[in-house]
Amino acid sequence: MKARKRLLGFALLNPLVFIIDDFDQHLRHLRGLYGNMLRQLLGHST
Repeated sequence: MKARKRLLGFALLNPLVFIIDDFDQHLRHLRGLYGNMLRQLLGHST
């Protein structure tokens, strides 16, 4: 019974770790995109 609970917890936590990792990558990607856009806007305005 304990092993089963541990397995269930692992099954629930594992996708969370993947989602958080994926989310972090998406954030980094978005930050890069916005950084490029801002740089272009600032470059054109000066």
